[in-house]
Amino acid sequence: MWLIFTDVEKGYTCPYYHNFCKLLSYSYEEPAMLKKLSHCLLLSFVLLLITGGLNAQNNDSLLSVYHNKTLPDSTRLKAINDQARFYLNVLPDSSELFAKEGLKLAQDSKQKKWESRLLNTIGLSFFYRGNYPASLDYYFRSLKIREELGDKPGIAASLNNIGGVYGYLSENARALDYYLRALKIAEEVKDKYVIANTLGNIGIIYHELHDTACARIKISQKQKYLLAMDYTLRGMKVAQAEGDSSGVAISYGNLGGFYSGMPDSICRYFNIAPSEKYTKALEYQTKCLQLKEGMGHTQDVAFTLSNIGNLYLSTKEYKKALDFANKSFRLAKEVEDVDTERDVQLLFYKTYKAMGEPAKALTHYELYAVLRDSIFREENKQEITRMEMKYLYDKKAAQDSVRNADEQLVKDAEIAMRDSELKEERSRLYNIIGLALFLLVTVTLVLNQRRSNQKRKSLEEKQVLLKKINHHQEELFNALLSGQEEERKRIAVELHDGLGGLLSTVKLNLDTYSNRLKNEQDKADVLKSVALVDEVCADLRTISHNMMPGVLVKLGLVSATKDYLEKVNASGSLKIHFETYDMEERLNEITEIALFRVLQEATNNIIKHAKATKAGIQFIRHDASLTIMIEDNGSGFDRKKTGASGMGLKSIESRVSYLGGKVIFDSQPGRGTSIIIELPYKTGLN
Repeated sequence: MWLIFTDVEKGYTCPYYHNFCKLLSYSYEEPAMLKKLSHCLLLSFVLLLITGGLNAQNNDSLLSVYHNKTLPDSTRLKAINDQARFYLNVLPDSSELFAKEGLKLAQDSKQKKWESRLLNTIGLSFFYRGNYPASLDYYFRSLKIREELGDKPGIAASLNNIGGVYGYLSENARALDYYLRALKIAEEVKDKYVIANTLGNIGIIYHELHDTACARIKISQKQKYLLAMDYTLRGMKVAQAEGDSSGVAISYGNLGGFYSGMPDSICRYFNIAPSEKYTKALEYQTKCLQLKEGMGHTQDVAFTLSNIGNLYLSTKEYKKALDFANKSFRLAKEVEDVDTERDVQLLFYKTYKAMGEPAKALTHYELYAVLRDSIFREENKQEITRMEMKYLYDKKAAQDSVRNADEQLVKDAEIAMRDSELKEERSRLYNIIGLALFLLVTVTLVLNQRRSNQKRKSLEEKQVLLKKINHHQEELFNALLSGQEEERKRIAVELHDGLGGLLSTVKLNLDTYSNRLKNEQDKADVLKSVALVDEVCADLRTISHNMMPGVLVKLGLVSATKDYLEKVNASGSLKIHFETYDMEERLNEITEIALFRVLQEATNNIIKHAKATKAGIQFIRHDASLTIMIEDNGSGFDRKKTGASGMGLKSIESRVSYLGGKVIFDSQPGRGTSIIIELPYKTGLN
C-alpha cells in the first residue's frame, strides 16, 4: 500500500515516504507488522503534510534574505521558514530555533498568515523529537489563527496535521474525524489535488482501524473495508480526471494491499472467493507497476516488484516469486535502496524455505541479517550526519562575524568531532542503562509473579480449609437436627403408645368400677374422674401429634400442613388460607420436617403476638426451587427492636439456612408481616 500527502502548497514530498512503503512489504505474511503499519503510515502523513517542496536555495542565500531588512517582511519570513524546514530532517532543535525567530518577527509585524505557518513548522519540529503534546499544542494554535483569518486551505492543512499526530498515537477514530473535516473544506474550495490525496488517505485510515475504534464510531468490519475501498476508488477517479498518474499508481498499490490482507470472511462482500483475493491484489499491483515503470520511478518499481513477489509466495507460485524477487533485487541494488534489498532477501528466504531448500534459505537469511544490521549502522551514520549539518550551520554563522574563516573552520570541525564522540558515548551509556532497566524490570516481574503464586496458593489452601469447616458444621447441625427429630419421634411414640395405653386402661377400670357402685354420688364422682382422664388423653394426643404428626410421616408436608391448619382454623379466632402450586412430589424427609417446624413457629407467632384475624400460606414450586410465603394482617413488628426476644425468628432463619435457602422478613408496626422463604426443591430422591 501507498500513501499520498499534501499541504497548503501543492507538490510537497516526504522523506519518510519510502520507509513507509518498505514496512508494508511484510504485511503479507507477518500480521504483527500491521500495528507498526498504522504508526508509520500516519508518521509519514504528518511529515508530508507540512514538509517537503523546499526549494534549492542554499543556507547562505536563505539567511542572507532573512537578515536583509530592506526586503518585505513576507519575503524574509518565507526565507526563515524554509530555513527551518531545511533542518527538520537533520536538526529539529535548530529548526525550532529558526522557526521561533521567524515567529517573533511575524508577531511583531502582525503577519498572521506567516505566524500560523511558523507555528505549524514548530509543531513539526516537536513531532520529529517525539514530543506529541507540544506538537499538538502548536498545531492547534496555528489552526486557531487560520480559522480567525478564514484561511480554508490552511485550515485543511492544520486539520490534517492534527489528524496525523492522533493517528500516530493509534487514536485512529479521532484521526479519522480530523481527516474528514479536512476533506470537507478541500471540497468547499474545490482543490482537486487535495481532494484526491485526502480521499486516498481516509481510505488507508479506514483500512487500519482496529476493532475498538470501529466500535467507537459504530461501524462493522464489513463497513470498514467497504469504506476503505470506496474512498480509495473515489480518490483514484479524481486523480485520473486530473491526469495525476502518480496518484493513480499509488491508488492501485493501495487497492492491491487491501485485497492481499483481506480476511476471508470479508471477501464475500466484494463478490470474490477467499482464493481469489490474491488474484485481485496481483491485478492492481501489476497496474501500479506499469505506471511506475512508465514514470521511470526505479525505486518505486523495485518496491512494487517485491510486493508482487510476496503475492506469488502467498499463492505458492514459488518460481514466479523468485523471478520477481530477482528483478526487484537488481533494481534495488542499482539505486542503492538497502531497505528493499533487505526485504527481498527475506522474500528469498521465505520462498526457499517453503520450497524445502533449507541451505539456500539459510544463505538468504544470513544476507538479510547482514543488510538489517547495515541499516542499523546506517542509522548511527545519520546521527553523525546530523552533527555535520550542525557544524556547517555553525561555520556559516561564524563567517558572518569572524574574518579568519580558516581558523574558525578548524575549531568547528574539532567541536563537531568531539560532539560526535560524545554522542556515541551517550548512545552506549543509554544502551547499558536500558539493559540494566530491562533486567531490573524482569527480575521485579518474576518476584512479583512468585509472590502472587504464593498468595494464590495460600488463599486456595484457606478456601479448602474453610470448605471443610463449613462442611463439618453442616454435618454437626444435620446431626443435631436429626437427633432432635428422632428424640421427638421417640417421645411421641412413648406418649402415644405407652402413656396413652396406660391412661386408656385407667379409664376402662374407672368405667368398670362406676358400674359396680350403687351410690349415685359416688358414681358421679367416678364419672368426673373418667372425664378428666379423657381430657388428659386428648391433651396427650395433641402433644404427641405436635411433636411428630403421623400424617407428616405418612403423607408428607402438604397433607400435614393442611391437617395442622384445619385445627388452627377450628378455633375460630384466626382464619388461615392455604394454597400450593406444583407440589405433587414429596420433599425429602429432613426438608419436610424442618419446614413443618418453620410453619409451626410462624403460626404460633401469628397466634400469640400478631393479633391477626386472617393469614395466608403458599407453597410455590419453580422447577428446582421452592418459594414459601406466609402473610398475616396482624400488628407487625420492628425487627431491629426484637432483640433477644426474637428467638422464634432466629429459629426460622437457622432452619432455612440449614436447608440451603434464605428468608426475608417484611414487617412494620401496624401493617402486618410477610415472610418469604426461598430454597432448593429437594425431592425424596435427592
